[in-house]
Amino acid sequence: MEAELKPLLEVAESLANLRAPFFFAGGWAIDLHLGRVTRAHHDIDTSVMRRDHLLLHKALKQFSLKKIIPHPDGLPNRGTIIEWPRGDRLELPVHQINAYRADESEPA
Repeated sequence: MEAELKPLLEVAESLANLRAPFFFAGGWAIDLHLGRVTRAHHDIDTSVMRRDHLLLHKALKQFSLKKIIPHPDGLPNRGTIIEWPRGDRLELPVHQINAYRADESEPA
């Protein structure tokens, strides 16, 4: 299982200088709770407290950060992905960002 956790360790290393708590969420959180990998994962969901979200720009400066504007009709996975400028507070309903490595078009 140790090799399977390598992506989680990479995320934790990237967030090491966040200076705020972060949490694994989604499918990986379930697998960590179960103590085994139950399926292939295509992304890693993490959460931070809303009060700490502006710290992500500094902690993830090697990544391109984009915010997801939810679809106005609430359709899942139909939001608009746009750049998230430094200092731009995320106000509801916006609550999600994606972090992209410089050489990727998919979230890290």
